[in-house]
Amino acid sequence: MPSTLSRRTVLGAAGAMGLSCAPSSASSTPEIDVSRILLRAARIPDFVGLKTVHVRTERLLARFPGLLSREVVGRSRNGRPIEMVTLAGGGRSALIVAGIHANEPTGCLVADLLMHELAENDGLRRSLDMTWRFVSPVDPDGFLLNEGWFARAPTPSAYLRHFFRPALSRQPDYSFALKAGTYEFSASTPENLAFQTALDLGRPSLLCPLHSCDFGGAFFILSRAMPAFEAKLRARSEELRIPVSAIGEPLAELAPLSRGVFEAPRPEKLIREALEHGVTDPGSVWPVGGSSMEYADRFGATSVTVETPVWETRRTLSVRWSLRRILGEYLGQLGRTLPLLEQWTPAVADREPPSELGWAAAEYLASQRRQMAKLRQLREAAPTEPMSAEDTASLRIQLALFGLRAPATLLRLLSEPSHRARSTILDELRSTIGEGLAAIRAIAPLEATPRSRTVALQAVACLEAAQFTRG
Repeated sequence: MPSTLSRRTVLGAAGAMGLSCAPSSASSTPEIDVSRILLRAARIPDFVGLKTVHVRTERLLARFPGLLSREVVGRSRNGRPIEMVTLAGGGRSALIVAGIHANEPTGCLVADLLMHELAENDGLRRSLDMTWRFVSPVDPDGFLLNEGWFARAPTPSAYLRHFFRPALSRQPDYSFALKAGTYEFSASTPENLAFQTALDLGRPSLLCPLHSCDFGGAFFILSRAMPAFEAKLRARSEELRIPVSAIGEPLAELAPLSRGVFEAPRPEKLIREALEHGVTDPGSVWPVGGSSMEYADRFGATSVTVETPVWETRRTLSVRWSLRRILGEYLGQLGRTLPLLEQWTPAVADREPPSELGWAAAEYLASQRRQMAKLRQLREAAPTEPMSAEDTASLRIQLALFGLRAPATLLRLLSEPSHRARSTILDELRSTIGEGLAAIRAIAPLEATPRSRTVALQAVACLEAAQFTRG
């Protein structure tokens, strides 16, 4: 999502957590067997590469030729096929899309689990009365560029060493065509066009874009308020021993619905509101295109996203900082890295032919300049009361990792043989990243969150969303 820090997002939602598992309007539908899903999640591979994703899908297609089918919905920039697998199951339609952000491989494991569970579990499939469609991953080129850190217990250091995330305008989501007032975006990517094709073919009543976050607890992004479902999501998260994050995504415009649950931004609405308030450059409010959620509105779809953390900490947390102090710390980090980015990014990002790493590095530089000006204003208005120890650590670590993405991308770009960068430059970038990682370890040592729990939570949420959205 665009890097626009919102105080309402940072502070998150308040309120007590409801742990009731009261049935939805579809009370006749049996409860999802969470223990079964968890056991299945424990058996699937850890983060895997693109080849393994495709091999597992091929084997499943071969086992269930009458139930599963496959079609190509587009091709990536580099010509790789982007495929959609359809699992016939009923009159309603769900679309599950993984790999929207190239650095978030959890979604491919969730899609794999759901395909296997729904194909093998006749009772569950029939009870949900839904045809399921899967695109995994929707950005195969970006997925491949991240495979270097897909290890059994990935570390933040390995993550940053092999980190890649496309420039926002070149990601599969938020590059849907958009026209609102004087603002227009039409540079849809090949991956986005494949996403659009999948939506047009499936006409889903349920859309589940699969994501993950670096650290903290789980949080949920919905296209509309669903109080009973929101309570169920929190209960499932606690059941699977993943804390619920009241902060959510620190750098996104997410309006809180209830604790740990947020309403997804609607780009067209944001731009129109900005124009009504006299903003002359709506691109400063929303610099990219429309969203999959808005596109899916034409089908009457409900959109559900579950974000689960790659890392957690077992340390007992006690340090409590105010939002103002945390923003000051983040500003200091960005201020220290900005001169490096300004010195070296233009020299390598503008080379012909442009590379995806170059596009990303250039956007990080532009985004960091804009973000620092906004952060200074937010810091002055930010509360001085201490946040909880958990929220303090979550926000500090998430922001610190965000701040390391730009130097990590630039280091990876400069390390390419074609750039012939001096060793002193590379050493300076490595030192900057090393200092940032040391600062994170001082807050709390990070450990990989067990994949079985994060994958199970997302899979259960998709299945229960299918129950809750029945007419």
